[in-house]
Amino acid sequence: MFYFQAKQSGEPVRNSFFDYAIGPYDAKTVRDVAKTMSVFTVFIPLPVFWSLYDQHASRWVYQADKMNRDVFGWFTLEPDQIPVLNPICILTMIPLFNRVIYPSLEKRGIILKPLEHRMAIGMGLTALAFILSGTLDAVVDSNPRYTVYWMWQFPQYIVLGAGEIMVSVTGLEFAYSQAPKTMKSVVMSGWLMTTAVGNLLVILIATIDIVASEYGLQLLFFANMMLVFILIFFWIINGFNYKAAFDDYSDEEDVVGGSGIGGAGVGEIHLSDDEFDDGSGGVSIKMQISGSEKVNSSFDTNEFDSPNSYGSLGY
Repeated sequence: MFYFQAKQSGEPVRNSFFDYAIGPYDAKTVRDVAKTMSVFTVFIPLPVFWSLYDQHASRWVYQADKMNRDVFGWFTLEPDQIPVLNPICILTMIPLFNRVIYPSLEKRGIILKPLEHRMAIGMGLTALAFILSGTLDAVVDSNPRYTVYWMWQFPQYIVLGAGEIMVSVTGLEFAYSQAPKTMKSVVMSGWLMTTAVGNLLVILIATIDIVASEYGLQLLFFANMMLVFILIFFWIINGFNYKAAFDDYSDEEDVVGGSGIGGAGVGEIHLSDDEFDDGSGGVSIKMQISGSEKVNSSFDTNEFDSPNSYGSLGY
């Protein structure tokens, strides 16, 4: 709305679509919304991931119902008891990933970035789990009922658990760290919404019967859909700018340096204690910056490496 109003009034073109909302809303709020939307774009493939992952408690249960679920002659497992393998695999493998796999790769100079490496690999592992499941289903259907042992499902649960660790754990950390302070709950809500959309996607595909009724073909269809969305995911995250940890300091200010989103009407102040010394080794300033309200700020120059080093404050 603000964009079309600006065009009708002949205002100059701004750097970002969201910049047109500056005025009716303060620059910090507009910037936070823009950051949140950039994080939300990364969520686009996640409903497909969840549409696969949550089927370990539905289609995989139907698959187990056709298998031999005897446990060493002691008792027989119910089909809906077998998905307990999923949390067992996850709780077992999280320490393995955090204490062994990731550190070992880092020692060899292989740094797995959250999006283009961990999450993408996790989605690939999820697709692989469904390829294994679809293949197993073909084997089960080609043999008499209750002859294929239920433990043949174990490999697909291990691969699915590894996929969830690399997508869900990494994604939650990414979403929370990249969200502005004022929008963290909104971003977390968006993350949870992807699960709901994923489950709706399963219902939609099952209702319109896109693929044949054989479970094996349906599982392979979901695997291929995940592979397609991995390619879409790479296109979405191309050039994504990660927010550094220290960027949260700027969330406490009205605006930050530069122009456009992330800094309308602002500047950076570089100070040296040789020029501004209050006698205590610290600096105290009070000035008007680019039309904003007067700002009182101070910092201790003793925190820097040398008494003459420069600090940088963004407003």
